[in-house]
Amino acid sequence: MTSGASDPAIAVQREVSRVLESELLARAPSQSRILAFLGQVASTGSGGTSQYAIAVDALGKSHQFDESTDSSVRVQIGRLRKSLLDYYRLHQPGDGQCLYIRSGEYRLRLGPLHIAYPELARPVAESSAPTPEHAGVSADPPVFLADNSSAQTGTAAPAQQAGPPGRRRWIYAALAVLVLALGVILVWQLRSGTASPDAPVLLAPPVIQSELRIVNNLRNRLDAEGLVDTIEGDIDMLLQKSMMSRSSVGEGGGKDRYRLLVSLTPGLDESASIFTSLRDGDGNLIAENLRPVAPEENLRAAVNDEVVGMVAPAGPLGVFLAERLASGPRSAFECFVAIENHRSEGKYVLPPLERCEERFGDSEYGAYFAARGIARSVQMLRAQGREVERDSREWERISAVLAREPEDPVANAVAAKMLIGVGACREAEAFATRGFSRGKTYPALELSVIVDAYGCEQARDLRPFWDGRIERLARINADRRSPLLEALVLLSAILADKEDLVRQSGRGQFSAEGFSELGQFNRALDSYIAGTLTEAQFNMIEAALPRLIWNDETVAAIEAKLERQLAR
Repeated sequence: MTSGASDPAIAVQREVSRVLESELLARAPSQSRILAFLGQVASTGSGGTSQYAIAVDALGKSHQFDESTDSSVRVQIGRLRKSLLDYYRLHQPGDGQCLYIRSGEYRLRLGPLHIAYPELARPVAESSAPTPEHAGVSADPPVFLADNSSAQTGTAAPAQQAGPPGRRRWIYAALAVLVLALGVILVWQLRSGTASPDAPVLLAPPVIQSELRIVNNLRNRLDAEGLVDTIEGDIDMLLQKSMMSRSSVGEGGGKDRYRLLVSLTPGLDESASIFTSLRDGDGNLIAENLRPVAPEENLRAAVNDEVVGMVAPAGPLGVFLAERLASGPRSAFECFVAIENHRSEGKYVLPPLERCEERFGDSEYGAYFAARGIARSVQMLRAQGREVERDSREWERISAVLAREPEDPVANAVAAKMLIGVGACREAEAFATRGFSRGKTYPALELSVIVDAYGCEQARDLRPFWDGRIERLARINADRRSPLLEALVLLSAILADKEDLVRQSGRGQFSAEGFSELGQFNRALDSYIAGTLTEAQFNMIEAALPRLIWNDETVAAIEAKLERQLAR
C-alpha cells in the first residue's frame, strides 16, 4: 500500500469514489447508494451493518421494512458484489487495495487483490518471483497472456544449430523413454485418484447453478401452499451459505459453474420423492440420490436436507474437490478443503494446518485456520487428561480470533464447546447461535456442539429440539463416508436414546475408514448399539471420548450407558 493510503478511512472513501465514478455503477443507482452508504459505515470503523439499515438509510424504504418477506437488500448486495468483481476485472485498484463484500456479510472491506478476489490474481504456485507489489511498484491489472519476448521485440529467436545425426537419434530415444515414463505416471495417477501437481488451483468455492423441477400436479399443490418460491429460495440460500459452494444467484465464488438438479415427483397418498444430482462444470456426475418422502414428512425440510447432504464439507462435493487437489494446497480455499478432508476422514493430525495459517492467515479463511489450530490444542490437552482453564493460552487465542472475526462460525463453535466444557452453558448459547449461522450446511459442526451441550443441566429444556435435529441428521447422514460425521451421529443417537434409529438405518460397514483410529472407535460404538460391546472396545471408547467431547458430564453419561451393557 502506498503512503497516501495509510489512513484506512481515507483509503476506503478514495476507492469508493473511484468505483462510483465508473460507468459500471452509473447504470445501477441502487447499488451506488448502497456502496456509498457502506463506505460511510466502513469509514467510521463500526464494521458491518444490517439489512434493515441498508433498506431504510440507503434505499429509502419505510421503517416497516421486514427482511423475512422483502429480499430486495439481499438481491442488491449480491448484484453489488458481482459489480465490484466486474469492476476489478477491468480496472486496477487505486492504492493496490480493492473493495469487496464477503458472502453472508453486509460489510465493505478493503484488501489486496489476492485476498479480495483470488480468482483474478495469479495463483501463488505459478511463480516464485517477487510480485510488483513486493517490489514496491504498483501492480499491473490481472492478465492471462503468455510471456513471449520475441513477439514483444518483433524479432525471431535465433535457431539452434542441429547436432550430428547419431546424437539426434540418442536424443530422440531419450525423449521417447521420458514420454513413456510420464504416460505410466499419468495412468497411475488417474487410477489412484491423485490429482496432478499441475491441476488448476481452486481459488474459491465453485458456483452452483440450481434447477428445481416439479411435476405439474405436485407443482399445483405446492403453488397453492406458496412453497415453490420458498423452496427455490431455500436452495439458493443453502448453496450460498455452504463453505464449499456459492450460489449462482449470490455469486462471489470461483469460475467453475456446477449444476445441481432437484426434481420432485408425486407419489401415492400425498407422498413424494426427491431426486438430486450434482455435476461439475464439464457435466461429469459428482453424486446423485433418490429419497422417498412420506406424507407426514415436511417436504420443504426434506429438500433442504438433500441439498445440505450434497454440499456439506463432509459430503460428495467436499470429497470431489479434495480429490482434485495437488500434493499440497496452493490457495486459502484449497487449504480449507484439505483440512476438512483430513478431519472428515477421522484424522486428528492436520498436516496442512500450520502452513496454511502461516501463508493465508489474512484471507477470509484466516479465522477458520486459527480456530482449527485452537481446537487441535484443546484435543491434545484433553487426551492428556488436562483441563483447559480460562487463563490458558487457548482461551487467549480464541478470544483474539473472535475479536478479529466475531461472526466466524467455526471460531464461535469452538468457543461454545470450550465454554460448555467448563460448565458455562448459558454463556455458550450466543456463541453456539453464531456457530450455526451457516444454517444447516455444516452438520458436523452442529452435532459437535449439540453432543457437548447434552451435559448441561441448564439447557435441558432444549433437549426435545436437539432430539429432533439428531433424528434428522442421523437419517440424512446414514450413508455419508465420513468417520467424523459418523462418530458424531452415533454419539448423539446414544445420548438421545435413539439407538434404534441408527440400528435400522442400514448403515454400511466402511472399508478403509474402518482401519483408522476413528473408524475403529465407530465400530466399537456399533458393537454397543448391537448389544455386543466388549471390555476392550469400552476401553478404546473411554480413551477417545475426551478428544471428541469436552464436557465431562456428557462423557460420563455415555460411559454410564456403556458400563450398564457390560454389566449385563
